Amino acid sequence: MNYQNGAKFEIWLELLLKRLNYQNVMRNVEYRKKNNSKREVDVCYNITKNEKIYLALVEAKYTKQETFYWKKKRRKKSQVISIDNLIDEVLERHLFIGADFSLIATNSRMSDNLKNKIKNKPIKILDGTNLLNMYRAIGGKFSLENSIKNIQLDNYKRKRNIIYI
Repeated sequence: MNYQNGAKFEIWLELLLKRLNYQNVMRNVEYRKKNNSKREVDVCYNITKNEKIYLALVEAKYTKQETFYWKKKRRKKSQVISIDNLIDEVLERHLFIGADFSLIATNSRMSDNLKNKIKNKPIKILDGTNLLNMYRAIGGKFSLENSIKNIQLDNYKRKRNIIYI
């Protein structure tokens, strides 16, 4: 994946969630604990229901392929990190931060394999069809691909938002 396409997709998601009136939408967030451990989140936001505030984390996955596939990566035994796939990464981050729910968002479709792997986990999928419907609901006129492509990176800062937990 091209870094620029991924960055544009993250910005696009941030703008979409803000236009849909989600609260405290932030991109490029780093959550830190007192012991200096940290996790990075592409996009996060809050939802208020029945006077309770819920935290949602979004892992953004841009791809030029028609379908986003779940892949398990092989790791060398000498590596300390035990996370070897996207689902484990999202779930570990979810638990570390104490989120109420997490989403994997892609501009394409999610493979059936990925959908099956997240069953019974606090992870939801936002695929290209869902995102296009959300975009259309706020009056979006372009295709999903063109609306992402039209993001001008120079207009958005890449500053990191740091939250201590």
